[in-house]
Amino acid sequence: MSTQEAALDCAGASASINTQGYSSYGGVFSGGGAWSVNYPSNSVVLEYFIDGVKRGGPQGILGDSNRSGSWNFNDGPVSCGSHTFMVKAYPAVYDSTTNNFAWCTATGVSSTSGTFTQACPTASLTCSRSGAYVTCTGSGSGGSGSPTPFWQARIQYAGSNTIVPQGWLQGTFSRSYYCPQPTSGLKSMGLPSSDESVSAMIVFEDDQLIVDFKVRDSSGMESPIRSSYRYACGS
Repeated sequence: MSTQEAALDCAGASASINTQGYSSYGGVFSGGGAWSVNYPSNSVVLEYFIDGVKRGGPQGILGDSNRSGSWNFNDGPVSCGSHTFMVKAYPAVYDSTTNNFAWCTATGVSSTSGTFTQACPTASLTCSRSGAYVTCTGSGSGGSGSPTPFWQARIQYAGSNTIVPQGWLQGTFSRSYYCPQPTSGLKSMGLPSSDESVSAMIVFEDDQLIVDFKVRDSSGMESPIRSSYRYACGS
């Protein structure tokens, strides 16, 4: 695509653009709208930004007999939460002999912007020890549709300072893990699983269990991971 202003008399050339709807679903942004240019332009070049970062373009679009047209843009991934979107329109001339667009980058530029939200689920987790088992109950809310629960156990084996993930498994909203109470009270101390700086300095005499929980909504978006405290498991 040509970017030479010399091919177009930019004096008086201008573009206008609007949005007619946009949203984000399943981590993919979708938006569209209309644009127009004036003589001597017969086309437009568009650039697309999410949160100030260019996610698409330059895209040249040839106009109709009224020197206007429509635009559509889809891009992902988009993270959870609120975001800004902007599309910039540059007046251009399409050269059919070279299949290139010559466009103005300094004059006649127009833009439209707005905000949108990518909805995501949230998760909560509670765990307790009863006898030889640690039983955890999770819940999920928000996002699209009904949440699907996923579980993962992480284990720091006795004599090691490495935490080993056991892999994510889809399940129900309650799950029990075999974890007998250690015979020594000192060994059964609980440390927050998020305190990795502490765990890296300690070599435990018993296996240590950490339970992770998350939910996934019907669009495929996942909640932040919730983690239990450490549970020391005797042999």
